[in-house]
Amino acid sequence: MVIPNKRRATPRGVIFQYSGSGKNIAILDPLVGRSGWLLCSSFTVNALETEDHLVLAGIADGGEVLDALQCRRLFDLPGEQCADVEAPANIAALLDVARVQQQQALLEGMATRNGRWFDIEMDKLDRWAEDRRATLKAELDELDETIRATKKGGTSGAQFAG
Repeated sequence: MVIPNKRRATPRGVIFQYSGSGKNIAILDPLVGRSGWLLCSSFTVNALETEDHLVLAGIADGGEVLDALQCRRLFDLPGEQCADVEAPANIAALLDVARVQQQQALLEGMATRNGRWFDIEMDKLDRWAEDRRATLKAELDELDETIRATKKGGTSGAQFAG
């Protein structure tokens, strides 16, 4: 079950400082000197366990959708908060589409991981059941042998008093 986050923060402008950061992050090189929009939202999924995720979606100037890793690596840089901003409707729609795609990718990854876990647990259960069957079969064979031995030894002949 997916629980959407109902809290909304006021959109803020941020200037990320790549040049003066002393960091060399190759995936961010194409973004130097550009501007764009970044959306960060929380995403909670209740499956085998409750998992909380931060979903990052970004659109560079010109409409280019940023890779999730690019969005995450922006937060490795120092930043400076600017004035409040409001994304234009077309950008907000693109960010929302990118956010939904990131959420879908998370859900698919979780489904794959949970499927592997389920398969491992089923294998364990199958091995336990096979061990249990073998143990019960051995016990049954032992009981059959005991019954045969008892029939041979104790009650084979009847005696009549006369």
